[in-house]
Amino acid sequence: MNLERFKTEQFTSTDYTIMHFLVHNEERVLLMTSEEIANELSISNSSMTRFWKKNDFLTIKGYRKQMLADNLRTPDSKIKTTLSQSTTKEDIYSEIFHDNIQSIMTTKQAINPQILSTAVDMIIEARHIYIYAPDVSSGCAQILSFRLRRYGYHLIVMDQGTTIYESLNNVTKQDLIIVFCLSHVLNEIRILLEEKATTDYKLLLITDLLPLEIPPTYDEILTCYRGQRNEYHSVASLITLLDCIILMLAQKSKRSLNHISNLKKLRNRHSSLLKR
Repeated sequence: MNLERFKTEQFTSTDYTIMHFLVHNEERVLLMTSEEIANELSISNSSMTRFWKKNDFLTIKGYRKQMLADNLRTPDSKIKTTLSQSTTKEDIYSEIFHDNIQSIMTTKQAINPQILSTAVDMIIEARHIYIYAPDVSSGCAQILSFRLRRYGYHLIVMDQGTTIYESLNNVTKQDLIIVFCLSHVLNEIRILLEEKATTDYKLLLITDLLPLEIPPTYDEILTCYRGQRNEYHSVASLITLLDCIILMLAQKSKRSLNHISNLKKLRNRHSSLLKR
């Protein structure tokens, strides 16, 4: 759904709660009644009725009709939507820069510095660090793994599909799992969240979803904004968030700086054979 469809200038806090649920649960909303949404959000049916009328949808049926018209959510349609917003071909690069800056600033406002600091502490204190990063997040995970390896931390990548059990069977109470959860909650992620109750490992969730969409069994959650659902999703804000983790880790961990110093000495000893 295009967020411009909502008349946010008239919104109450309850209206914002409803809007966030609708935008981030599009598939579920197609099958839910207005009463079921009210029950899940612990609000009254009259609040839902006022919300539909306030935004000119009249009923949930009107909302669903508009949502289907707005959101053709294939990768091709997202790219076309983003391209269509540029006035000229030459203008698209400035639009991308603008949108990425907006995403980064929105993410900055959503991040709690204390939670970010706690997330870094979880990395420092973990015996082993596992990482589950499907689809587009796999590239971001490679960057995080490369940077942390310089600090002496080795990330173990967890497999996707049924082979995730092989990795999960090795995780202990002293370990940390970093989970990238973008766009939707995969079944593998649900397994990691559910199994935490048995093994009691630490779990850091990095996501572009709202917390209410995810089973609350994680230890900490870091949220990044990646644009509207029907647009091309940049990873600019996600990479910026990872940069914060990387630099805060160097700031808080003496081990990290010592490891970088040793790396420099190692390169110098063999510089005649292989220069960087």
